Amino acid sequence: MRKWLVFLLAGGALQAAIIKGSVVENQTGKALARTLVSIQPVPGSAGPTGTVRTNSYGMFEFVDLPAGAYLIHAARRGFIAAQFGQKNWRAAGQPVVLDKDQSTFLSIRLPRFSSISGIIVDENDVGLPEHEVVAMSNTRPPHVIAKAQADDRGMYRISGLDPGTYLVRTVGRAYEEGGYLPTFYRETARVDEAGMVDTLLDQDTGNVKVRPFPGRLFN
Repeated sequence: MRKWLVFLLAGGALQAAIIKGSVVENQTGKALARTLVSIQPVPGSAGPTGTVRTNSYGMFEFVDLPAGAYLIHAARRGFIAAQFGQKNWRAAGQPVVLDKDQSTFLSIRLPRFSSISGIIVDENDVGLPEHEVVAMSNTRPPHVIAKAQADDRGMYRISGLDPGTYLVRTVGRAYEEGGYLPTFYRETARVDEAGMVDTLLDQDTGNVKVRPFPGRLFN
């Protein structure tokens, strides 16, 4: 009786589907360890939901799956989350359709967010240390998407941006020797005259210099 039970369990395991795969960095193809990978059946399809993390080689595995159609999603800090089968970063993923005894291998590429970098300088082109700068939506009115603080040389980098077009503006700040007014890239205080900064997937848009106007700040 025990032998028959083992045989039946083994036969059931042979009929279970398996999804294996790897997650890599989009630009370099390097394995992404500790990436969170989730599986979800499409509406109307039977099957479990679940999550695993990739190993040190960027590999993941879902076993003992019933036949059906599944969406596979991968996410890791510093990268744009992606679904298997996406045509571009905004598109929906494609479901993976499995028979009851099928095994399949997938590869998912995660792109990095866009970023904007540059320098904040005073009227003499000297970097302003620890001055804040924001990336704003190219809308009317614009709203703040992300911000960063310059280092001791006035260099800054705004990270974690979706690809698109942004306005870059400094934040007003008072120093002991005088203050600086909020100023857009292209040296203007008017949003309709501000320079637009285009960003691309996996890339840093650099050399965006902002020179805030000296002035007195009021509360």
